[in-house]
Amino acid sequence: MAYLTDDNLNYQYDLILNPTGGYKGVIPFVTVLGMLYGKRSVYIFEHAEQLINLPPLPFSFDIDIYNRVVPALKRIDEQTAIAEQEYYACIIDYTEQEKPLFTSFIEPIGDNMVTISPLAEVLLSIENRNSYPIVSQNVIDELLYDNTQPALALKRLIKNSVNPLWRNQHSEKWHETNLIVIKQNATAERLAGFVKNNAFYVAYAFRTHEIYERDLPKYDEKMAKNLKYQQWEITENVGKSQSNDMDLLRERDQLLIENRYLIEKIKTLEEVIDNNDLDKLEEKDQLEVLNQKIIELSQCIVDTKLELEQQKTHAEINYQALEKQLAEQQKSTKKLISKGFFSRLFYVVKGGR
Repeated sequence: MAYLTDDNLNYQYDLILNPTGGYKGVIPFVTVLGMLYGKRSVYIFEHAEQLINLPPLPFSFDIDIYNRVVPALKRIDEQTAIAEQEYYACIIDYTEQEKPLFTSFIEPIGDNMVTISPLAEVLLSIENRNSYPIVSQNVIDELLYDNTQPALALKRLIKNSVNPLWRNQHSEKWHETNLIVIKQNATAERLAGFVKNNAFYVAYAFRTHEIYERDLPKYDEKMAKNLKYQQWEITENVGKSQSNDMDLLRERDQLLIENRYLIEKIKTLEEVIDNNDLDKLEEKDQLEVLNQKIIELSQCIVDTKLELEQQKTHAEINYQALEKQLAEQQKSTKKLISKGFFSRLFYVVKGGR
């Protein structure tokens, strides 16, 4: 298994399996592994001196079936064994008619309990579901904010490239470069990169077959290793590569793009609503301030009017008091002047005396 799971050896050397000797029960599993990894097997029959070649059969592992059973396998892996009914209940979208498809992943251990089969244990050991793809900064910058169908397909390839099982079924070597090429069947998009420490490094991304044929010969592994890389967590929904039907893939991608557009539109509308609500709150606050000022001005007018009324009342009282005082003064003056005084005064002034 160490040789099969070492991508550096897998892509640099021609690995050959020899399911001869040992326990006979192991032979079928070795043969299946050769088919899963696309490796040639050789066999020697008893005392024969000539090798018998067992080429890998032209079939592939159904990743969709495996993806559906993974939650159930991980449940068993956590608890060593679980009830058979619980195992099937943990399989995604399971139906009773599919039971034969999932029996090879488990082994019965009595009392209706099951545990992981050697095949499932091998598959779990070579898969790397917790890793993020390692991608060149150039590719990240190109695809990060691109929501077109080709970009969506490339992001899906990148996300699936961390899975050795899937990568082995979708990789190829092109004679004009020593880079590993990854592609989904019946699609134009491709990735190119290299393997280091059993991890695939995505160096270049190609949107069309024409660009791929034109530009890929310009690159090699040495150039790719000089690029800047980082782990890229693709959190957006880019779908899963489970079909080789081009029309179905493109239709699914278009639905994903439309769904993303609707999500963005909903976000925009929510922001508009929030902004409108904020404007309304601000207008409400401003109206409350104006109403408060109106109340204060009204009170000020009332206070001023009351003060003026009081001042008017005080003025009238003072005026009446002054009139009374003047009347009394005039009356006192009349009493001090003797009768006939003004007649004599007039006579004296007239006579010049």
